[in-house]
Amino acid sequence: MPTTATTLLQRPVNHHILNQHLDEAAFCWLRRQDALWRPSYRCSHLQRLDQLLDAHLEGLRVAGPAALPIAIGNLQRWKTPDEVFACTYTLLQQGNGVDWSALEQVLQAHPAAAKGAAAALIWSATPTAADCLKRWSDSTAAALRATSASAFAVTHAGDGPSVHSTWLTKTLTDPSAAVRARALRCIGEWRLPAQAPSLRAALKGDEPQCRFESAYAMAWLGMPEADAALLETLPLMQGSRQRRALLLFALTAQPDAFEAWIQQAQADPAQSRALIWSLAFRGSAVALTKLLDYVHVPQYAQLSGYAIAHITGLDMDEQGLWNPEDQQAGDTPHFSEDDGLLMPDVERLTDWVTRYMAGMPRNAYLLAGQDMRPDNARPLLLAGWLPQCWQTSVLLDMADRRQHVLSQVPSPRL
Repeated sequence: MPTTATTLLQRPVNHHILNQHLDEAAFCWLRRQDALWRPSYRCSHLQRLDQLLDAHLEGLRVAGPAALPIAIGNLQRWKTPDEVFACTYTLLQQGNGVDWSALEQVLQAHPAAAKGAAAALIWSATPTAADCLKRWSDSTAAALRATSASAFAVTHAGDGPSVHSTWLTKTLTDPSAAVRARALRCIGEWRLPAQAPSLRAALKGDEPQCRFESAYAMAWLGMPEADAALLETLPLMQGSRQRRALLLFALTAQPDAFEAWIQQAQADPAQSRALIWSLAFRGSAVALTKLLDYVHVPQYAQLSGYAIAHITGLDMDEQGLWNPEDQQAGDTPHFSEDDGLLMPDVERLTDWVTRYMAGMPRNAYLLAGQDMRPDNARPLLLAGWLPQCWQTSVLLDMADRRQHVLSQVPSPRL
């Protein structure tokens, strides 16, 4: 007789498969982190990577408590952000009564691994994740509060002013500079001009990260001192943190401030790649002219070639503007951002750019060959290279803060 009752199937645990799910989940998340700003990754590539990661996470969710001993063992052995991600996600699937002690000990001893825990909180939309956010927000451990702040900033970006105000009141006075810095960043991205005095106070402080994030937030709010503040604090940071600030500075800086940045960066060889990225985001004829100078420098040729394509929409492969013989000529470090980028044929690319600029509208600012407007840029959210996706997200959020597109780029909601 038919029945609606559901009988749970009891199967033996396959520890080999569970190990594989955990290893692959950690590895896929690590690849994803590496890919987020990669000029050789399209948005569609990231979505396929997300699908693979989701498949392994689903395996961990179905496994339930059986996955915990392996996840915690991997965590305690390696103590890396990717293993923290896999372990945190596994714990978040267990419901009530979770023992957080092993994970919290690792996070407090290795604060740099906290980004993995924050990512798992963003990825896991469960009641346990909400409880964990609250638990860590109220913790006496700075590393746990910083993890909670990073996740809250993404998962609650679309909340109302009262929620944001309550959270900022607490986090802006936190003893941890990392927590305060995340709150300062949110003032700008959430567009809260009433908090401008907090930004000015932080800029005058001694904490480099807080000074940097206050300058970044000032640029979002269009404060008159934003250009000078970013020029002062950009060299304090590296990696993706500096990259997002360069993007905003390139889009908002006055011409004299941007020229001052060019002069400042050219005087410091350590800032050469940062300058190339800012020129890509600027999208002007001046930017293209400067990029042609860097195309002639072998160690910057590949990134400069991408930057030109970022602005113009050029497909160097289709146009035959790359040099196969020199593709492996440069000695680049492991996981270099040049991986996957074509080595341009300098002479032919220079000729192409010169002809392109001759027909370029005066005072134009371009992204993928189109005027830098939100409606022109929107298709790049699905079809562009990832740096173009970040730039599109900023343009859309600058046009309408309620969209919160920027907060979705580093999260699984693509």
